[in-house]
Amino acid sequence: MIDLNNMDTWPEARSLWQHHNGNVYRVICYTNIETTKQDTYPTTIVYENVNNFKLYSRKLIDWERSMKLVGE
Repeated sequence: MIDLNNMDTWPEARSLWQHHNGNVYRVICYTNIETTKQDTYPTTIVYENVNNFKLYSRKLIDWERSMKLVGE
């Protein structure tokens, strides 16, 4: 489970994750890592589709809702 206060629980950069729809994504980086205002500037995870290289981002806290780890 992701803990915003513990980076050891965050997905590793370059790790591979599969969305419940079957698409596979690679974690690229994080934004707003040091924010103290999660409601206004949430920490986000940036990731790319490994097939078409399109970039996406979402709130880090929502990551595990629809993603599962498939490779480091």
